[in-house]
Amino acid sequence: MTKKTITPEEPKLFEKFWNEYAMKLDRIAAVRAWNNLDKDLRRAAIDGIQHYREICDTLGVKRMWPQGYLNHRRWEDEADTGPAPAIPCMGGSDMHRSDATAAKGNYSPPSQGGDGGGSLPDMAIW
Repeated sequence: MTKKTITPEEPKLFEKFWNEYAMKLDRIAAVRAWNNLDKDLRRAAIDGIQHYREICDTLGVKRMWPQGYLNHRRWEDEADTGPAPAIPCMGGSDMHRSDATAAKGNYSPPSQGGDGGGSLPDMAIW
């Protein structure tokens, strides 16, 4: 079985992104997301890292993994000190969600009961 490797387009620029983002998780997914961006968006992604960190710090939420940052173009987010965003900054994959909503008191856990008929309890879908 041969090992399949995925290499980024513009490897030096990707390495700059990878090092500046400083959350070295799931490199293969990050490379795939990187390769889907054009050259101007790649540079904008690098330039926006600090801005994105500041937004997450202000809101008190964790940053997304690198591929989520790239896929969702989070460098385009606007700073707002209002309530937490509907989609928090954090995400291991694009389907994960932080507990920022729970920490701010806007979360109700799924009901523990059921209707007594053997159905599954209500479940939150992230």
